[in-house]
Amino acid sequence: MTDYTLGIALFTGVAVAALVWSFRNGVSRRIDHDVAWLDEIRLRFKPDVRDSAKYVYYWYCLMFLVIMPLFYFLFSLKILGLALWLAFWFIPQLVADIKWKKRLEELDNQLPQMIRRLGILLGSGLSFTQSLKQLAEDFPPPMMYECLIMSQGWEMGENFDSIVMSASQRLDLPSFQLFAIIVIMNNQLGGNIVKTLEELSASLESQNAMKKEIKAATAEGRASTWGLLAAPPLMLAIVTVIDSDSVMEMFNTWLGFGILCVAGVFIGTGYYWARRIVRIDY
Repeated sequence: MTDYTLGIALFTGVAVAALVWSFRNGVSRRIDHDVAWLDEIRLRFKPDVRDSAKYVYYWYCLMFLVIMPLFYFLFSLKILGLALWLAFWFIPQLVADIKWKKRLEELDNQLPQMIRRLGILLGSGLSFTQSLKQLAEDFPPPMMYECLIMSQGWEMGENFDSIVMSASQRLDLPSFQLFAIIVIMNNQLGGNIVKTLEELSASLESQNAMKKEIKAATAEGRASTWGLLAAPPLMLAIVTVIDSDSVMEMFNTWLGFGILCVAGVFIGTGYYWARRIVRIDY
């Protein structure tokens, strides 16, 4: 019996090794893709990021050595554990999107002050690139990093118009796109850039004040959507405290797993349409 079990274990190990070896190129491409993605994400927040590969390897090791065994053996219904494990692969993208959205809001609020300060520096006789470098030294983050990226692009020999346009495409903010168009047109056709930037800054400040008023007026609707999303897990937690044995059947049987899936679809659909109703398109 021992020899039989040892033979099965050896055969299984060889089969797994052969499977991994056959998919080695695909795994390598996937790792390269994840490293490139992490480089891009980290460069959004800092202009001098290096060595993203080690963080990708750390995440792979964590997922395979800790999270996968934990979820797989924690639930009697193995497919639920595997589903949760697969869902954890999307957490880095979700966290990056949330942080990036918050950063864009901060940049949008800082842009009028940056434009006004840029106009003052240009009026004092500095060139556009010198003004950007000055802003990169003493303007508060996160706008400081964007000015630093643009000034570094100029030092590396990039064209002025391409520097501003690439920053506009990277941020994808309507206010910054308007700023980029004005700066590029002024660089090509000439004009009083100081006065133009001052008027643009005043216009964007008025627009930001209007956005804050709209957000305050619609705050109750947005709070209702979060309540809609948080109510089912909260009720599930309360019922678990009252009768944990019955609730665990939802995680250990196919019928319970099906009910969870249907409930998740209903919750997600309700949240989606509620957010669509209260969403503000500026």
